[in-house]
Amino acid sequence: MIRYLKNERGSSVIPFTALFAMAMVILMVLLMMWVSAEITFMNIRNSVKNELTNVSIRISEDTYNAMREGNLHAYYQTLSSDSSYRNELQQMICDNIRTAMPLETESYRIGDIALTFRENDECIEYVLSCSVEYDVSLFQDAKTIRTEEISLSGRHNLKQY
Repeated sequence: MIRYLKNERGSSVIPFTALFAMAMVILMVLLMMWVSAEITFMNIRNSVKNELTNVSIRISEDTYNAMREGNLHAYYQTLSSDSSYRNELQQMICDNIRTAMPLETESYRIGDIALTFRENDECIEYVLSCSVEYDVSLFQDAKTIRTEEISLSGRHNLKQY
């Protein structure tokens, strides 16, 4: 090893152990970057899941009020066609996600948060979706290395009387 460090002959032989150590460091950095991205996506998914639960509670309360008043079809019309009510629900979701975690940092961006509804005979189904971009900054230049669509759905069963 000392012979390689002194390099008296002027040859440019790189020892195997140095290449192996450098390869292991690169693999560890890539592994840590992947683990960091997975943890970030898991935190975002859990935050979105919590907001879906909050929306589910709100829709459940409104549905039961509509069922008690006997105008469930009118409530679904409000849910599917009234943009102010949908915007209110979507704004509630954005605000609650924003309080739980920032929507944009140097390593990720959450965007395109959307809430859609569908009516079946037995339930009202709602889908909360958003897109997440994960960035890595190398030499002051951020590159998006992973983009994922997170889509979670819930349903509220209706009892027909």
